Amino acid sequence: MPVRSLLTEAADQFFSVDSRILRTLYLLIAKPGALTHEYIAGRRQPYVPALRLYLFITVAFFVGLSAFNIAFLQLVPYDPKTEPPASYVAVSNDVAGMVAARYVLLRPLQHVTLTDAQRAALQKMRANLESQSVTSAAIGDRLVRIMMRAYADSAAFNAEIQVWVTRFLLLMMPLFALGVAALRPGRFLIIDHLIFALHLHSFLFVLLFAAVGLAALVPGPFVLLTVLLVAALYLFLSLRRAYGLNLLGAGWRALVLLVSYCFAFSSGLQALLLLTMGS
Repeated sequence: MPVRSLLTEAADQFFSVDSRILRTLYLLIAKPGALTHEYIAGRRQPYVPALRLYLFITVAFFVGLSAFNIAFLQLVPYDPKTEPPASYVAVSNDVAGMVAARYVLLRPLQHVTLTDAQRAALQKMRANLESQSVTSAAIGDRLVRIMMRAYADSAAFNAEIQVWVTRFLLLMMPLFALGVAALRPGRFLIIDHLIFALHLHSFLFVLLFAAVGLAALVPGPFVLLTVLLVAALYLFLSLRRAYGLNLLGAGWRALVLLVSYCFAFSSGLQALLLLTMGS
């Protein structure tokens, strides 16, 4: 085959893949639920497969965070002289007084330097836990260990958080699909619900990437509220288009899925981190 023909074929393949990605991303972002609807209808060739799309977006998301030195989650010590107490989670006891940490999402990575007083307070908290019940002492000891690890090396702590978040989301995917199936949106196969879950989570990572830029301009709580509202609206519209539901049918299902997912994700991730990172 002539060299010119080889180059032409290679170019066609390249631009075909490139156009598939652009077409898929457009449909994913601009038309919630349309990708799942196309899959169910059997029109899959023009688009990137759901699993490949999810992996592509998640890898791009975390590479982007690393390139711009953005932490997915980090703990920053509470300083009452510079920041309002309402934005922090307090951890206190009668010996150490108050040692608090702010949970920061999707913000520039900060390297923490503890004062001597803060180090002493953490040690006193840990010693105080020994006088409590076995269960409380074990849980409290792990919490203190996590805080000390997060303060000692913020970058390593954030990297470990990212690994566990990706693993946990992969676990949540089939659970979410089963949740959709349990709500009976119609006569669909479980693979259809799994594709729906993959498309939804792919959009969530796109949304989180946009939230990184938004967080640099506005306060953190506003960003979190915006993400939740956009995610809720996207879920509602996706259910309507993918499964052909009416307003009421999509509305109550979206509410149940959103509440149960937020509860399961926050509770499960906290338990997972407590079990794996506090050792």
